[in-house]
Amino acid sequence: MSNEQLDALRLRVEELFVEEGARAGAAPTCTTCTGVSPSQNAFNAVQAALVVAKLDPSKAQYPSPLPVLNACTSGGTVPSCDSSASTKVCVETPVLLSSNVSGTRVCGISVSFQYPFKFKLPFSSLNNQRILMTAAARVRVETQ
Repeated sequence: MSNEQLDALRLRVEELFVEEGARAGAAPTCTTCTGVSPSQNAFNAVQAALVVAKLDPSKAQYPSPLPVLNACTSGGTVPSCDSSASTKVCVETPVLLSSNVSGTRVCGISVSFQYPFKFKLPFSSLNNQRILMTAAARVRVETQ
């Protein structure tokens, strides 16, 4: 497998594991655990996934522009990135995932970040240029 194929595979793994981060943040926290927030659960899962994919978690960064999502509660404040767990992975909760005409709302968590990637495409203007790949996932909160 070529280096380019390995890099592409690692980025796909990164996308899959940001979903794991969102799932971890959406799951109820352990009742006997202390100080564990949904944001911390999500960040820990994303960080572990990056390590497994042989990517450097310190290179992750907040997405730019930051996601603009609606609050789950009517009249609630618009969620912003929770910096208590990480300043590299944007975790927002509770966010509105969907609603219908009867007013039923589906609330969830949003996890997103960017990771630098260098394309190796000889004879192309993209050769060795650094681009930022964005990974994002939203998952329904399980307590509903």
